[in-house]
Amino acid sequence: MPLSSFEPAPGIIDEVLASLAAASGVLRPTPTPAQLRALIEAAFWASLYTDEGRQATFALAWGAPFAGPGQLRFAASLPVSPASLAQLSPALRTGQMLLGVAPSDEGFVAWGILDSDAVGHPLFVVEVLGPGLIVVRYGARNLALFARDRAELVDHGRLNARHVLQRVFGAELSDAERLARGDALARVAGAMRALGYGGALLLVRGAHRTWERSLQQPLRYAASPGSDVLHVAVTRSQASSADGASVAIRAELARSVAFTASLSAVDGAVILDDSLRVLGFGATISAHDEPATVMAVRAVGQLEPTQLPFDQLGGTRHQSAARFVWAERDAAAVVASHDGEVTVLAWVEELGQVVAIQQSHASLL
Repeated sequence: MPLSSFEPAPGIIDEVLASLAAASGVLRPTPTPAQLRALIEAAFWASLYTDEGRQATFALAWGAPFAGPGQLRFAASLPVSPASLAQLSPALRTGQMLLGVAPSDEGFVAWGILDSDAVGHPLFVVEVLGPGLIVVRYGARNLALFARDRAELVDHGRLNARHVLQRVFGAELSDAERLARGDALARVAGAMRALGYGGALLLVRGAHRTWERSLQQPLRYAASPGSDVLHVAVTRSQASSADGASVAIRAELARSVAFTASLSAVDGAVILDDSLRVLGFGATISAHDEPATVMAVRAVGQLEPTQLPFDQLGGTRHQSAARFVWAERDAAAVVASHDGEVTVLAWVEELGQVVAIQQSHASLL
């Protein structure tokens, strides 16, 4: 593929920088349009490299080195190229470790590797989600998606994966609590995706056990009384957020997210209640009834929602998850495919049907 076949249009670059300004207020230093375009191009071409059969995945954080722990500074700044990014990508695959890049006379250079959980402020990030698929974000807010054949701003007004997941949480929670739990779920989904095994997570209401009727009993790996690891970490992180969560608290949250996601590597689904307690894993969905159609919504792109016949929804995981949320209408499901795509499924009462939000990895993570 010739280099000229991927050139982000100047208009979309300007729109991304305008969205960045709106999201961040004043980011210093702000990348120039030429710097951002070159950074996206380098990430794009690096994403097409493979290392021992694995695609290069990584994230670049824009900004100068900062004071504090959680970073490894190179003795001398390194030039950024597709080859150098692909070479460093194995150290950056977890999504937690980022390559720090800063402006220079030549455009930009890499100054080191940083732990995102050790940084106490939002970062401007260019992240590779898969071959030829790049997302640009500020903090947790995705701004734009770049692919081989298109570039588009993320539409935060459309049916949103985070909002769908947060519907499961009880109305008694504050907005801050719902946001904190939703962010933790997004991180678990990202960690599931990074594992590369594919997996499923079922989010259920903890106040009752009616969801058990839709799972094969007894649960293969039931947790008793339930794992509080993620619940405790999110609670501590939220309690300390007013003063800025410490490095130790952010590290605890990162560990609990990784622990929860690791359970999805076992065949079957992980079950989380709305307090983010693990109720079990390796669960087999036994619900048999299925909707005739599912509303498929792309998290990014300009396509309108489409009605998919059930048998065209996807593989076994996607169809089983759809059967589960069809039967348990106060639940939601997150499915990560082997190819890295994340789909969020839930019953949406206002629409009267099951909704599958595809490509959620581009707007949720």
